[in-house]
Amino acid sequence: MKRLLLSLMSLNFTLTASLSLISCHQTTVKADIFDLLTIKPEILTKHH
Repeated sequence: MKRLLLSLMSLNFTLTASLSLISCHQTTVKADIFDLLTIKPEILTKHH
């Protein structure tokens, strides 16, 4: 029972974090798309 409660709490935390990230990113979606379109090769190699 304790394990179930812990997993539910962690799931809830993950969902909350994801939703807050999504809401933050929605304000800068246009900027993100622009960045993706004009991305430089060296940035890609740093991420991988």
